Amino acid sequence: MTTVNITKLPKISAVAKVVSEVLGIPMVDLYSHRRPKNVCYARQIAWYVARFSLLKTYPVIARSFNRDHTTVLHAVQKVQRKIERDEGSYLHHILEVRARLNLVDDKTLLETIKQWEDRSSTDNKIRAFAFVIHRDLERMKNLTAA
Repeated sequence: MTTVNITKLPKISAVAKVVSEVLGIPMVDLYSHRRPKNVCYARQIAWYVARFSLLKTYPVIARSFNRDHTTVLHAVQKVQRKIERDEGSYLHHILEVRARLNLVDDKTLLETIKQWEDRSSTDNKIRAFAFVIHRDLERMKNLTAA
């Protein structure tokens, strides 16, 4: 079984750079407190990829963008809802960012998450985190298959 070496995943700044290129938003705007729709959209994509593709926690992502972790949490949940309802082009942009970052394929990531879930660990945070990522990847897989 293949596992993901989390220490070799790209940094959040690399995600921001790729999102900036894909969506045509200046990097400065991603880190600013400006709130035009296109900038908020790009930020949400970056945060979502950082959370579920880089396996970063909300506080780590928030610190990277000088935000509160609840702001990032709300944005990621919003993106999840939009993907579930197939609204906008969130999924398309997320997959494009992941492809440009040469991230591991979802199958490998799912295998790693299943390993975490199978641990005899009593750490509920790890199990909950693994469950959320697993659920999200399954949803993305189902939407791309449809």
